[in-house]
Amino acid sequence: MTGGPWPALVKAALLGTERTGRPGPAASGAGALLVEAVAADQDRPSERVLLAAAAALATARRAGRPAERPRVDGVPPAPAIDRPEVGEEASSTLGALVAGTWRQLLPEWLEVCALTGRRVPSVRLPAVLDLATGDRALRPLVLGALGERGRWLAGHRPEWRWAVGLAAGEVPDDPASAWGEGTSAERRALLAAVRSVDPTLGRSLVESTWRADKADERAAFVDILGSEVSMDDEPFLEEVARLDRARDVRRAAAAALARLPGSRLAGRMADRAVAHVDAGGLLRRRLVVHLPQDLPEDWVADGVEQATRHPGGERAWWLQQVVAAAPLGAWGPAAEAVAGASRSEYGDVVLHGWARAAASQGRSDWASALLAAEAVDDPAPVLRVLDPRERAAWLARALEAAPPARVMLLLPLGVEVPRPWPSPLVQVAAGRAAALVLAQPVRAHLARPVLVLAAERADRSALPGFTAQLAQAMRADRRLEAELRRPLAIAQLRQDLLAELRDA
Repeated sequence: MTGGPWPALVKAALLGTERTGRPGPAASGAGALLVEAVAADQDRPSERVLLAAAAALATARRAGRPAERPRVDGVPPAPAIDRPEVGEEASSTLGALVAGTWRQLLPEWLEVCALTGRRVPSVRLPAVLDLATGDRALRPLVLGALGERGRWLAGHRPEWRWAVGLAAGEVPDDPASAWGEGTSAERRALLAAVRSVDPTLGRSLVESTWRADKADERAAFVDILGSEVSMDDEPFLEEVARLDRARDVRRAAAAALARLPGSRLAGRMADRAVAHVDAGGLLRRRLVVHLPQDLPEDWVADGVEQATRHPGGERAWWLQQVVAAAPLGAWGPAAEAVAGASRSEYGDVVLHGWARAAASQGRSDWASALLAAEAVDDPAPVLRVLDPRERAAWLARALEAAPPARVMLLLPLGVEVPRPWPSPLVQVAAGRAAALVLAQPVRAHLARPVLVLAAERADRSALPGFTAQLAQAMRADRRLEAELRRPLAIAQLRQDLLAELRDA
């Protein structure tokens, strides 16, 4: 720093400020703005101005760069408050939930907060946004409880941008430009957002850059199209995506087309399925099943995969995939078909295919028939086809009627029934779980999660009675104390949490 105000300060130090006058900034040069800022204090004596300016410039010289006046862009003001914060007690509870104490109750807190027309308090916003940044499952619930203040704050840190713009499901004014300029992740978010309001526009965005996109991007876009697929999408999926050079893209396209009973692929699969599964045998109360002898090339082109090692053998696996992709309407009434397959040789191959088809095509009549006949090894994917009330009703009936050995298989299905659990399911699930603990303590690990789920998901109206029953059961039989202590604490905390939010 040989130029600028430094020589003038050295001269003033040697000759004295009485002779050189009050130090002032140089016309230009490094550090001029800094000396100007020091000298602007008119109440400071000349000698103190000299010492302060010398100290500032000396520090700048040691730092190896000239000191400059920092420039800070102004932050736009926060928007007006659109809804009130929750009360102090509810805010304290939120802080505990975010910190990790009983965090499994946080989704319900956020949900009820939004339903009551309130928002996350400002002091808790950074912690909530940080938590949801690392836990994507929380993001939809957090978005509902942020309010305009929360979204404004989220726009000021890159890691919180999931709460604003495309990532939050907002459709821009010019989707085509956003698509052309967006990253792969931004495009996926944009496609999901646009498809929810204009499916045709969403598909046209995919088509516009299809040839230039990478294979993993094309597969991801087809998966998004397939989540809410319609016959309007069928020509693109059949004639472009199904014939793609990348295997993952072809697989995604075949899965999407199989969800459309009217698609050309579904029609081809139906022809193949009925050629190997004689449903006319239902008149004799059974199916006649013929396994394919080989795997034709046109089957492979439609997504049928060859497995070198499959539990039922390759031929059974080929047929199962064909049945899974064929429209369920080809087999007649669900209950009769399931009963006929249950009595047939290779009927399990067909039943497994129907289970996959029910899940893919969203057929609740077939899901109910398969569950009623206990015809699938893994009921969970089929159970998800039913709406939450039907799931709860089925599981309650199944648990109530099941022998002890089957109870152990049914209890884990409680996780497939979302909140709120109606009182009948709460009572039978908790009762069968507690009975399992008493009869087979070694099986307590199977019952413990169900007791916790019942406490976490019990309908709000059922909570007081359920809490009282848990406390009574603990007093009545000390063998249950270890298993019921945590569910009881959760149930009591939920009662307090809901009361705080209602009174907020």
